[in-house]
Amino acid sequence: MKETNIISKLAETEKLRIKSDSIPPAQTCILYSHDSDQVPILDAMFIDIVKGYALTMTDSAVLELLMFYGLRISEVLRIKKNDIKSTGHIIIKGLKGSNDRLIQPKYYYEFWFKSGYGCLPLGDIYSRFYYYRLFKRMGIGQKFNMNSNTSVTHYFRHNLILELKRQGVPEHMLSTYIGHVSKKTLKYYVNK
Repeated sequence: MKETNIISKLAETEKLRIKSDSIPPAQTCILYSHDSDQVPILDAMFIDIVKGYALTMTDSAVLELLMFYGLRISEVLRIKKNDIKSTGHIIIKGLKGSNDRLIQPKYYYEFWFKSGYGCLPLGDIYSRFYYYRLFKRMGIGQKFNMNSNTSVTHYFRHNLILELKRQGVPEHMLSTYIGHVSKKTLKYYVNK
């Protein structure tokens, strides 16, 4: 029943998203360069990373969801076969009190719906520590909010929220996009 509600809400959102800025961003990343003729910023970053490192298809598919949707690595590793919908969407089960949300892979759609489908959930094969070590070797990571620890797998979540905030996306839309139930949680990401 819950799944049907999410999919019907998605259909409503898709119809209204273009007409209203009060509808939270869904399924596509809204990070664009300032020059509209250029490739969107996030797409360019993603392509550079994938081209610059010898990543497996699985690693690239995971990276895409982290970068474009700000998912936690644990949310990606928990995607199950029944979370993959015939509509072309994936239901992400929110963790830590987050809301469930729908996403749609852009570059590695084929992985989630065909070639990698039999390996789900990925958490049965990979751990968050595998991705932590992989991203660390790639030089991905940064300290945020005077935190003494470097964010590595969480880096993409921080980066996405800060870039959307910089581009003027209202906080209530950021909270919805990232899956936060409370707007207070977003303060951790946007306060410097």
